[in-house]
Amino acid sequence: MALPYEVNFTVLDGEGNRASGGFFIDSNQTVANAVTEAEGMLSDLQDDCLGKVESANLLVPIDVSGFATAPDAGSNAGYGHRWNGSSAEGHRSVINLPAADPANAVSGSHVLSDVALNPAKVITDGIVTRALTTSHDEPLTVVNSKYETWGGRKISA
Repeated sequence: MALPYEVNFTVLDGEGNRASGGFFIDSNQTVANAVTEAEGMLSDLQDDCLGKVESANLLVPIDVSGFATAPDAGSNAGYGHRWNGSSAEGHRSVINLPAADPANAVSGSHVLSDVALNPAKVITDGIVTRALTTSHDEPLTVVNSKYETWGGRKISA
């Protein structure tokens, strides 16, 4: 079963407060049609809103059904790996991977391994060779740091 497109939006009120809302669009639409439908619905919602619809995002479903069929029994969502990258212009972007494989960190250092053919190395190389960008839409060209996290915080050596 296909998943619908999800639209999330933010409304600004007269006191400067922001609140969010969302809705879904039929998965049978093309991305272009989903954008058109989202813009139309957001316009309709704005007509019923005293605040200002300030921003909106369309989330496009991605089929991951061919990935791992079940989590490894030893995986833990609290443990993760983080890559901090940047563009040539200096804008940064972060990639967080929950339930990461601890075997891809250098033992005792909490730094992700750079051994050839190691998944952490493949991901590090992939970050700068795939079409990943910063929030400024600038290509990620450098991985500045890569390390282990627990509960979203860097693990110190």
